[in-house]
Amino acid sequence: MSLRLRHSAADWCFLTAAMDPRQYYRDLAEAGFTAVEMVRAEHRELARQAGLVLLTHSAAGIEQGLNHRSHHAELLPKIRQAIQEASQAGIRHVIVFSGMRLGLSEDAGITGCIEGLRQLAGDAERARVGLLLEVLSEVVHPDHHCSRMSFAREVVTQVASPAVRILYDLFHATHMGDDVIREATTHLELIGHLHVAALSNRSRPRAGELPDYPRITQALCQAGYDGWWGHEFLPTGEVMQELRQSLAHLDQSAAAAPGGTGPAGRQAQG
Repeated sequence: MSLRLRHSAADWCFLTAAMDPRQYYRDLAEAGFTAVEMVRAEHRELARQAGLVLLTHSAAGIEQGLNHRSHHAELLPKIRQAIQEASQAGIRHVIVFSGMRLGLSEDAGITGCIEGLRQLAGDAERARVGLLLEVLSEVVHPDHHCSRMSFAREVVTQVASPAVRILYDLFHATHMGDDVIREATTHLELIGHLHVAALSNRSRPRAGELPDYPRITQALCQAGYDGWWGHEFLPTGEVMQELRQSLAHLDQSAAAAPGGTGPAGRQAQG
């Protein structure tokens, strides 16, 4: 029997004020999604009732982040609060950010992130919550420091905590020129989660668009990635139709992976 990839959807992209959240989560589950991301507190129980995993919660620091030591005194307590909120709500991961470069060198920014995350790793481990350092492109987030896999992997390797991993956003990484297949397969053990969208207008993944998701899904399935594929694109039409199309595109791509090592060959764990 063919088994599909695990799919999540980020609320900020898809759940609008005009939609009924209860029905939206039911529709997500019916479409084959098993998790949701960045869910507002008042909607979390509705997502749980639909059988969806609460996967990520976003912490402060996207602009004034972990890279600058001068931010730590104010930022670290906020991230600790986010860790506790995630733990109490049953959310698996907290997304953290390097912040903007603001003239800081690459080495100094990496060192700042390492020092900040080392102070937070114990809190995350005790709370059984993962910390995900996200790669964001400077095209969408000008001056963002952690804009390539090379920055993120150096930080996560040096922190050396099982609670600290990379959120490798394939849309952002492709914008910055990463060879995403090589980076993701070579450093798979450092990746805790993936986000997906097409390069063109941050639309849904589809054939003929970059990133090349047929090649990416097959390569990562063969390499052993069994985490979620987080859909984080900007729909231009009917939301659930585009989500179903995006899910189907990734599933069909992965099903073509040779050797039976994709979702048709094993059950994802966790």
